[in-house]
Amino acid sequence: MTLFVVEGKSDKVFLEQYIHYKNFPSEYEIIVNNSNQLQNANLQKIKKALDNNYRVCIIFDADLDYNQTRQEIENKIIGLEDKNKVKIFLFPDNKSKGNLETLLVQIAKYKEIIECFEKYVECIKSQSKEFADNINKKSKMYAYREASGLEKIIKSNEYTMHENIFSQYFNFNSSYLQPLHSFIFNP
Repeated sequence: MTLFVVEGKSDKVFLEQYIHYKNFPSEYEIIVNNSNQLQNANLQKIKKALDNNYRVCIIFDADLDYNQTRQEIENKIIGLEDKNKVKIFLFPDNKSKGNLETLLVQIAKYKEIIECFEKYVECIKSQSKEFADNINKKSKMYAYREASGLEKIIKSNEYTMHENIFSQYFNFNSSYLQPLHSFIFNP
């Protein structure tokens, strides 16, 4: 059994889709932390999982500083008896700053939507750098999901997690996913 602890709901949906697409060979549970700071309630779930000899994987965003984010997670789990059994992966590639959206942009199948959004940001920048700075980095992926139709499918709940709906919009065989694949499938 593997316990995955992810930062947010989008991370959970993506991970469920990716694991199913790649035929993860064992049972697993994914819990959402709802923050980039490991919550005490989830620390207790991690401790229980370790006590049951489960594999524990924390998958968060690296955000602006990969090393700092990793250190913050390590500091939170330092009190766990089997802390060395807890594995940490930080999006996008377990070595760079960024987040899940950084990775998703790289594996998006409809690159023309991404390019249109980037042109939009450049247009806003030409009018005002201040306005452009207000554009949330996650907006690009939301625009992609919205324009491609994926957001409508997600909101309508017209699919089950066992349908590989994300693989129609993202290349789950992309080399950009190799670090994540190695992390998940090579304990």
